[in-house]
Amino acid sequence: MESEVHFAALSGAPGFPITVPATQFADYHRDTGTGILITERIHFGANGVERQYHKCLDNEMPEALDHYRASLTALARLIGYHRSGRLRPEQAGQFPVDLQAAQVGERVPLSADKLERRLSRLAAFAETSPGLLPANVRSPQFIAHLRNDAPRFLRQEPAVWSYLAGQTDYLALCHWNANADNAWFWQDADNALHCGLLDWGCVGQMRRAGSQG
Repeated sequence: MESEVHFAALSGAPGFPITVPATQFADYHRDTGTGILITERIHFGANGVERQYHKCLDNEMPEALDHYRASLTALARLIGYHRSGRLRPEQAGQFPVDLQAAQVGERVPLSADKLERRLSRLAAFAETSPGLLPANVRSPQFIAHLRNDAPRFLRQEPAVWSYLAGQTDYLALCHWNANADNAWFWQDADNALHCGLLDWGCVGQMRRAGSQG
């Protein structure tokens, strides 16, 4: 929760680029690992705020593409805020790089046998449900390459994590779980759709897509 409290303080700074729930009180006690964070309440379906949308139910979301464009725009603004230098080094230092920290609960190790079973299930799924996967992904050639490369990747997993963490040009402060259930949406006077982001647990520096230029 420490990083979440740091983020709450950061979000109140002038010029912060995205909308998050306004912080009322935030504190963290490192020695005991306990803290408290109180923010404003977002009233879904009232005062111009759209109803809440649930994860994995995009079929129930009107204009889903527009909503995801709004949420990705918010994330891009936060990334730009960091990578442009507006986030000072001492502020960025409050969010150390730990690419494996952004997860719910302890990660269960994946054995070689379990990986092989999953690959077999994927191959069977690709064969029995061809309409649910792109042609290149369900092709025998792709499946064969995956069967060959995935175990090699698993054996080198620590090195891969180390390499990714060392590529600092591709790291930025970001929300690790910006699904629809962690967002709220509204339209401005020009009918442009905007997005605010909730639930900043595990906030930190993480991998981002694209290149720095």
